[in-house]
Amino acid sequence: MSKSPNIFLFLLLIFCLSVNLHAQTPFFKKVYLNKENGNLKINTVYKDTKGLLWFGTTEGLYEFDGLESTAYQVEINHFDNNVSTVFMDSKGRIWVGFKNGRIATLVNNELKLIITSLPFPKRPVTEIVEDFAGNFWMSTAGEGVYFYADNKLKHIGIAEGLTNEYAYCAAIGNDGKVYVGTDDGIAICTSKNSTISVERLDQKKGLPDKIVRKIVNDNAGNLWIGMQDKGICKYTISQGTFTIPKQFENWSLGQINALTKEKSGWWIATDESGLLFFDENPTVPLSIYKRFNNLDFIRVNNVCADNENNVWMISNSTIYQSMGRHLMVLDKLKNQKISFVHTLLCDRKNNLWFTPDQELVKINLNDSVFSRYKKLSITPPKQLVDIVSLFEDREGYIWVGTMGKGLYRVNPETFAIQKITGNESINNASVIAIGGYQKNIWLATLNGVTQITLPNNLNTDNLQVSFKNYFGQNLLGSDYVYSIFVDSRKRVWFGTDGKGISCLDGSTLSTYNVNSGIKSEVVYSITEDEKGFIWFSTLNAGIYRFDGKNFVNYSIKEGIRNLSISSIISDGRGSIIIMHKQGIDVLDTKTGKLFYYGNEVGLADINSDLNSITKDKFGNIWLGTELGIIRFYNDANHYTNKPRTILNNPLLFTEEETNINLPLFKSNQNNISFDYFSVWYSNPDRIRYQYMLQGYTRQWINTKDRKLIFPNLAPGKYVFKVRSSINNNFKNASEASFSFTIKRPWWQQWWFRILFTASMLVVTAIILRVRFQRVRNLERLEKEKIGFQFETLKNQVNPHFLFNSFNTLIAIIEEDKEVAIEYVEKLSDFFRNIVTYRDKDTISLRKELELASTYFFLQKKRYGKNFTLKIDVSEESMDAKVPPLVLQLLLENAVKHNAVSAETPLDVVIYDNKSAARLYVKNKINKRRNKEPGTGTGLPNIVNRYKLLSKEEVTIENNLEEFTVSIPLI
Repeated sequence: MSKSPNIFLFLLLIFCLSVNLHAQTPFFKKVYLNKENGNLKINTVYKDTKGLLWFGTTEGLYEFDGLESTAYQVEINHFDNNVSTVFMDSKGRIWVGFKNGRIATLVNNELKLIITSLPFPKRPVTEIVEDFAGNFWMSTAGEGVYFYADNKLKHIGIAEGLTNEYAYCAAIGNDGKVYVGTDDGIAICTSKNSTISVERLDQKKGLPDKIVRKIVNDNAGNLWIGMQDKGICKYTISQGTFTIPKQFENWSLGQINALTKEKSGWWIATDESGLLFFDENPTVPLSIYKRFNNLDFIRVNNVCADNENNVWMISNSTIYQSMGRHLMVLDKLKNQKISFVHTLLCDRKNNLWFTPDQELVKINLNDSVFSRYKKLSITPPKQLVDIVSLFEDREGYIWVGTMGKGLYRVNPETFAIQKITGNESINNASVIAIGGYQKNIWLATLNGVTQITLPNNLNTDNLQVSFKNYFGQNLLGSDYVYSIFVDSRKRVWFGTDGKGISCLDGSTLSTYNVNSGIKSEVVYSITEDEKGFIWFSTLNAGIYRFDGKNFVNYSIKEGIRNLSISSIISDGRGSIIIMHKQGIDVLDTKTGKLFYYGNEVGLADINSDLNSITKDKFGNIWLGTELGIIRFYNDANHYTNKPRTILNNPLLFTEEETNINLPLFKSNQNNISFDYFSVWYSNPDRIRYQYMLQGYTRQWINTKDRKLIFPNLAPGKYVFKVRSSINNNFKNASEASFSFTIKRPWWQQWWFRILFTASMLVVTAIILRVRFQRVRNLERLEKEKIGFQFETLKNQVNPHFLFNSFNTLIAIIEEDKEVAIEYVEKLSDFFRNIVTYRDKDTISLRKELELASTYFFLQKKRYGKNFTLKIDVSEESMDAKVPPLVLQLLLENAVKHNAVSAETPLDVVIYDNKSAARLYVKNKINKRRNKEPGTGTGLPNIVNRYKLLSKEEVTIENNLEEFTVSIPLI
């Protein structure tokens, strides 16, 4: 390229440096496990084999799934729950080491201390590991190493071969040996046949530093060792050799506290130099991160990378989360803040051009730390204007569009600036967008579209061009164009304000608007994917994909979070990057899945201008915002990972919630609760679930809930399934399941049914037999009752009874007419009651006593004082039942069989026994010389009637002095 002295330009080169810049910094945010507990201090972080994060704190162990944390403590009075290390064994069991030297395991959601005969150490447990044989090794800060197997604890100290008992860490090598980092090198421990042997790996064997703070196995046959004063080295186990990476040859950044591996390198926690990133490529220098915005993290105690390559670090007893190098911000060049970047461009040489604070800056992206950069002003310092569009022509010159000051062209090597003139319409125009190919450049201004035709030779700083203006809506139908894009087929696309999107293919112009199926005719940003499909964003209608025939819309329904879209761009690897106020949405064009990066990763209210987006040759997406430049790397492998669904053991709801893991439940254990969650720390609040209980439901059911209760499940076989997604696309989603069976109750078991059927047959036979017997008894009772009624009537209407009654009546009439009337009434009542009660099986004792008293009254008038009746019955027995006329019959029987005179009076007593529920009729025996005629069926009739009415029998006692009849009270 040459520089022409005939071109008027104003060039102000601010500075050109050859020093290290303040490099890009990852986005960090604070994470709180318990916002209500401001005194909670974080000691360590650990990722288990499921990808779940555990935090050791001053107040116990915390499980964290991205949204909720669960605390676990040893529930012993005055126990110090200050956790120093966490570990998951091969069986999925969590082990916890405490600073007081105790060790616990998590069992059924409770921390249970390990109990052995040998006392535990009193110094902090620094690390727990499991060897290939399932034995456990615990390093301690001051008491060496402890070996735990078969519920027995064994101490390994100086006597067993350690040269120093201050052990910082432990790791299992691929050779199965245990490597323990101490204050005096590395102790290599092995166990064979209950015998512990210790080897020494120290500076004499090539270890750079005697104090080893951290050892990590990279699962490739190497141990990476973090040291006190010498940084990091690699130990190749098979060769027994140490290698110091080039970046650590002249180490001066202090003590290494922790290191963790991610896909592209290592994150390193230091004691005084913040967080480092180490790329094993020796040409890539270390990246050092000590602060982000107002967050300072000079001392980093621990660091961990999750399965999504998010970085978690502990600094100042606080948790910080970051997407790491996938999302970084360039907010300063040396000590100068970068802000208000309206547009940016990555050229073919991988230089990034951007426009902070109305100036133009060039940095070389091949230099990872931006050791050199150029900054210049397009217009004089006192006349600075916003730069809103950039374009690179085929010769590599940069075209610069301004707001109100027209169009400029910059030489990328000499930085000579030419203002493009020759057309009054663009001299002081606002150039919103620039696009083109080969000999044509298109400009979008507030007055319409201008076409520039280029000469063959562009290698000049005094370029002469020709212009063609399209004003008055004579080309696109709109004077206002937001974007110009040239696709791989050299078609020029225009995004207009209110007239849709237009495509100029050679000399043919096609316009697509609402009549073509587009809901919004305001088009802001345009891009092309690797299949040649055109994508564009609209006002309040999301984005569209155009395959040449059909338009496919992606909006809120499809998962886009915000429709105020400022820019879109294809990453060339199957994704469309969508930029809006809430951050970045990434659309996977193959699956339709959307992934989100917003406030959860530190991106919020980034306020970017239209089309302030570009892509470099490494696939990084660069975004211009008010806060600086954001670099986003869309790792395709990141999206092959899925939210991992984890299903905890179900709970049985009885009197207390019971944690279960057995697949067979009793019939009354049918109220079951399922608790589940998904591990996806990038967007935990976007997780959605589907569940299905096979045997209960047949379809997947959508839910946001993380706990489900199924009450009163019927006996049978069930399979509970749950799966998770971050965008409601559950195809190939991670799924967890639990199969179980609820047993049938005993009365539904086969053996019971057989037994029940047999029993029912037997019972039916018995019932039929009893029924038959009962019918016979009823018939017999009815017969007895009829006979009794007949006997009673016969006795009462027999001539003797009537003759005696009438004689008594005649005698009374002569003596006292009123008494005679009473006698007649009693006699009438007596016969009326006989008729009334004769059809009843039982009547109350009270009524029966009234009937007997009436009969006694009639006989009393005949016998006078020679016949007495004493009734001594308790009130409690009055409501009991007896057969009707039974007492009258017994009184009559006494009169019939005994002499009644002044010399031999007849005394009858009726009394009860409450406890025995019986009634007694007793009289003295004075046998008649001449018996009154009778059938002899009175007492037998009473006995037979009671057999039909009661299980209790009538008893008759005759001791020759007294005659007693005892009848049951029913």
